[in-house]
Amino acid sequence: MSGEQLSGLAGGPLAEEGVRVASLSWDTMGRVVSRPNRFTAVVDVPGRAESERVHVHDPGRLEEILYSGNTVLLRHAGDRAPEMGGDRRTSWDLVAGWVKGEEEGSWVVVNSSYHRRMAERLFSTPSISPFGPAVDIRAEVTVGHSRLDFLVSPAAGRDILVETKGCTLARGDVALFPDAPTSRGKRHLEALVQAVEGGKRAAVVFLVFRPEAVRFAPNASTDPAFASTFVRALEAGVEAYAPVFRYLPLAHVEGSWKMPPDILVSVVEGGMDSGMEGGGGFGSEEVSGAVLFIRYIPVSSAP
Repeated sequence: MSGEQLSGLAGGPLAEEGVRVASLSWDTMGRVVSRPNRFTAVVDVPGRAESERVHVHDPGRLEEILYSGNTVLLRHAGDRAPEMGGDRRTSWDLVAGWVKGEEEGSWVVVNSSYHRRMAERLFSTPSISPFGPAVDIRAEVTVGHSRLDFLVSPAAGRDILVETKGCTLARGDVALFPDAPTSRGKRHLEALVQAVEGGKRAAVVFLVFRPEAVRFAPNASTDPAFASTFVRALEAGVEAYAPVFRYLPLAHVEGSWKMPPDILVSVVEGGMDSGMEGGGGFGSEEVSGAVLFIRYIPVSSAP
């Protein structure tokens, strides 16, 4: 595979093959206490006397991730944190959550603020882009009454209007979107249909953060309106793609970079206190991480 093949990060080799689409660091692990509202979770953070309120940059239900007792990765807000005199109400952002699997678990990115740069990297890397080489990528394009994520100009062929959606839910080996009703998502699909009916090329790209998934389908049981609109979009000629990503968080421990399952899984299964000291993750001076593109999976119109 060409493009930026990931052979190492921060001086250490990675066993997982893939193409890096984003570097995504974290500062500490935490344990979920509750989720009082859509954009806030309460999390126990090592080294803090009281539970912390954490910003959740994902409107989904995330029921398989944000349940009491589950382990999550957090990033500190830095100078914007309230204790630093910043303008935020919370000191932490949710980065990823641990999801148990039948054979193994995985860290799932649950912060939609990172989606744009991941998608831009995907579309700008010819070897992994669903559209091939691109000569231009414009973000936030207005079409009718909707604003779509991208207008991609491929080296060959027509420009493509593109809407991206982050997918964190899977049942078995099927990735599903959405995990909560989304009238906004339905409107975006309708805008893509109108574009195709007007002679344009359009696509929806589901960024799947469940590496165990082998197929994508709309979540009709949660949002039948979105699912039926998705079927209509496919029938109208809207293209659909489902690239799968894996997140590998790393920690510098005892002079070397560790990754799952060597360190992180043992901490999750053994409890945070078994591997964490103070507020620095694993008592380490450095943490890092990478989001890897690993493959495309088939898209179907029904679960």
